[in-house]
Amino acid sequence: MHIGSRTSGFIAPDLLGVHRGHEGYLRVWEAILDAWDDLRLEHEEVIDFGGQLLAGGRFRGHGTFSGISLDEPLFSVFTLRRGLVIRQDDFVERDEALEAAGLSE
Repeated sequence: MHIGSRTSGFIAPDLLGVHRGHEGYLRVWEAILDAWDDLRLEHEEVIDFGGQLLAGGRFRGHGTFSGISLDEPLFSVFTLRRGLVIRQDDFVERDEALEAAGLSE
């Protein structure tokens, strides 16, 4: 999983970067779920490009301690091999996600 600087401000700075394997993936999600009380991802589109998948939607929720409201776009590009996700890159802009996947509209 790659969490880049182009990802929205709802990601803590210590989570930016590359996280490998099941442990890394779980560590990221545990930290995110701890920080956001009622976090939910509302998918608005999913496009299958064969070896890649674009999932776009919005992250919504409230901060666990601050109560701050979250409503941010998220576009994830999943790279697949033999039906398994081997890479995930997240973006706040759809065009950036398509470009990262080597695709354009």
